[in-house]
Amino acid sequence: MIKYAIIPTDDQIIVEEALPSNYRIIGRTFNTFTICGEDQIGITLADFILPVFSDSNNRYPHPAVEYSEADILIYTERGDWIPVEEFRYGLVLEDSYYKAERYLPRAFKLYGKVDTPEGKMIVISGFNNHGWTLEGYVIPRYMSGMIFCRELLIEELDSMKRLGRFEYFDSSIPLTPPT
Repeated sequence: MIKYAIIPTDDQIIVEEALPSNYRIIGRTFNTFTICGEDQIGITLADFILPVFSDSNNRYPHPAVEYSEADILIYTERGDWIPVEEFRYGLVLEDSYYKAERYLPRAFKLYGKVDTPEGKMIVISGFNNHGWTLEGYVIPRYMSGMIFCRELLIEELDSMKRLGRFEYFDSSIPLTPPT
């Protein structure tokens, strides 16, 4: 039986790293992620996933909540839910997280760094929101600062992760201006 839950965080990396292989992200809002999957022996939504996303050290301000499929459908019809297929990724020819973040609208975030033949590049992730699109706003904004940026396909990103060329952005480290 497929089960659903909503994780109250805007940090995609934390969710991806904590999810077991039998669960996946299917959508998000500005400050939540929706996951679904099927329980396996020893890795259940109730006994494993919900406790991970409801820890007591205030990493998550609200606990994760299990939802029925009907609840998820109502939630998605409100219009603020973004299917995971609509996540967009960009590759920025810049090695400073601080500088890269300054060009991003609210719906996009720093996601990580990747080693390429051209050097280290920053990966951004987000979703198109009311005209703040990857191709119509984010890429041209970087280009206006003379910083190359292009769309990064999910297949390219998955390949980089499998090859060990990708490292996640650590949002707990404060960004400092380059010297």
